[in-house]
Amino acid sequence: ATISNCTVEAPVTSKHAYLGGIAGRMHSGHISNCLVTSDARIEGHINNGTNYEYYGTGGIVGVVESKAGSGTKVVIEKSACYTNVSSNIYAGGIIGNLITYNTTISAEINNCLFVGAISSLYKNSYSYGLSGGIFGCCHQSNSKGGNAKITDCVSLISSITFSSAATNAGYGGLSGYIKNAEFLRC
Repeated sequence: ATISNCTVEAPVTSKHAYLGGIAGRMHSGHISNCLVTSDARIEGHINNGTNYEYYGTGGIVGVVESKAGSGTKVVIEKSACYTNVSSNIYAGGIIGNLITYNTTISAEINNCLFVGAISSLYKNSYSYGLSGGIFGCCHQSNSKGGNAKITDCVSLISSITFSSAATNAGYGGLSGYIKNAEFLRC
């Protein structure tokens, strides 16, 4: 799927697993020249399921899950989010949770911008509570996991509000957790 040249101006809220300003979940495809304006609010507060490892709330995409053997990758480029993102599980200014399975570069994030605040209030003891300006979490899911390449992205976080009862918790300007990702000029 290709999504290009779109703008989201209305609030986006959900009480389910995948929430993003442009797309809730992506396995492959291309997002280009998309904008989430300051009039939009991205609010994902998950209250269902038991496997929180695969959930996420992001300014552009909630969850990017690049599957093994699919032969395709996810590309998000020249897109921006100018609003606040809040969640009670992975929260990111661009992507809430990026999961790779392939053995090659399976996700490319290029020339993206986040301007806003991140609010992550993990009231339950989920296995993870992670938040960041570009990603809440960026990781491979198994020993043969792929890589993510992030180039020329900017995170201008006005504030991070973070509280967690999770076993593994963290937050950062770029990501709350990073494994097998290459950041260039960010």
